[in-house]
Amino acid sequence: MSEVFSPPPVSRPFKSGSISRSFLAAMLAGTVVLAGGYAVLSKKSVASGVQGGAFDPAPDAAPNQVTEASVQPAKPAVIVKSGAAPKVMVAAPAKSVVAKPAAAVKSGVAASPRVARAMPVVKIAAKLKPPVVVAQKAPQRLAAAPVAPSAAQTTATDWPEYMGKARNGISRETGWFKGNEAQLVWKASIGTGFAAPAIAQGRVYATGNNGNQDTVWSFNAADGKGLWKYSYPCDLMAIQHEGGPSATPTVEGGLVFTYSKRGHLHALDAATGRMVWRHDIVGEYGGKIPQWGITSAPVVYGGTLFVMAGAPGACIMAFDKSTGAVQWKAGNDGPAYAALQVLRWKNAPYLVAFNASGVVFYGLQDGKELWRYNWKTSYDVNAAMPIIAEDKVFVSSGYNTGSALVQSSNNTELWKNKNMRNHFSTSVLVNGAIFGFDESQLACLDGNSGNKLWTADRLGKGSLIAADGKLIILSERGELVIAEASPNGYKELSRTQILSGKCWTAPALSNGNIYARNAAGDLVCVKF
Repeated sequence: MSEVFSPPPVSRPFKSGSISRSFLAAMLAGTVVLAGGYAVLSKKSVASGVQGGAFDPAPDAAPNQVTEASVQPAKPAVIVKSGAAPKVMVAAPAKSVVAKPAAAVKSGVAASPRVARAMPVVKIAAKLKPPVVVAQKAPQRLAAAPVAPSAAQTTATDWPEYMGKARNGISRETGWFKGNEAQLVWKASIGTGFAAPAIAQGRVYATGNNGNQDTVWSFNAADGKGLWKYSYPCDLMAIQHEGGPSATPTVEGGLVFTYSKRGHLHALDAATGRMVWRHDIVGEYGGKIPQWGITSAPVVYGGTLFVMAGAPGACIMAFDKSTGAVQWKAGNDGPAYAALQVLRWKNAPYLVAFNASGVVFYGLQDGKELWRYNWKTSYDVNAAMPIIAEDKVFVSSGYNTGSALVQSSNNTELWKNKNMRNHFSTSVLVNGAIFGFDESQLACLDGNSGNKLWTADRLGKGSLIAADGKLIILSERGELVIAEASPNGYKELSRTQILSGKCWTAPALSNGNIYARNAAGDLVCVKF
């Protein structure tokens, strides 16, 4: 397969139908977030060379598609300081970001130019309605479970996978918020999709789809210069949403692992984009594709990559991360959309999967089931990752299902209500309070009682992470909102329009920069 640059991504409008808009939930689990009749891939969509097992490293063989590109950094936009009269001021447009034509590495095929539309950054200085405060009593603190350390070659400020290194949406960075003037650092066009960016070792890794072809991109994190890209055939799978890849790349040990909506699992060299190994999870192992496509981001622990496959007898599969050899298969549950996690429980690391049946803990060495909590949601949309706080498990889902806190040590349901209904966006736990999106409303819960402490409107079905006592929120409309992570009420510190269109993907924070994307494929890097 010869290397070509795909044309600029096309923003595909939402197609309404007889199914309600709430069906759009399952988009971003690896992301987040996002079956049935789509379980079989055509032979044309699977790259040549598959032999039913691990693939040998083949730096010169198709479909390895590594090219050099350059992305010109955009000028910082002019931002209107908050506190002004309620109005919207549009900043001067930034220069268009252009990926310069470059010869394809090793393939010898010249690349066509790729032009990204410029987008001004807008500061909204409107006053919000006061939030509805349900209670003011500060919660007792839940203590988050420690992440199980792996052999990741990343720095303390990297964000190398979905919801950060610990997959809890919490960054330890401080000093990144310096005021109200968010500035655009750079912008690129990566193709339709919902997968969040991953940042490691000074590079950004992102995925998108254009012309029924998925592409994995690598950019310089500081200035957006294109480093390499890797493409392969995969249909858009736009079912009641824009479509495109939704499982966030996982970067670990010098490799980038990606998982397409159709079950293409790739291990790429993080420095060059060279294909190291690959699998077709559907074609080789009978993996099942959920209704809105595969979105569960894989996770690495030590030398093993864990994947939600949804195959018979193999809901979860473990692969040698270096060779792609299968280590074990386990579970008969159907697949769902939530990303996998590795945490510590009973003084040992274990794998957490939120599949179509509920939350399951697996042993890392053999896939033995250790614990289970049944949790069913309409259309199997278990999409937001559970929060593990010592021996307590917080689980939440949409479609008016609600949330619960369960004590895993004695299988006691501590509380269960509908105060938090995470449709696809994973909540965060900060000082005993749970912050997340109750459908299309930001909410804060007392982690121990489940009581709702406050809510805030005008954010839609957004997503969030947290750092330095603050919430970093990306609204459904593309507004970057900074607010205090406080159980005592919603206090907004900044609101900047950084993207247009639909934004259902969680942002990322690394080295003071915030990275975010929209469904159409605009990827931006901003800073305060």
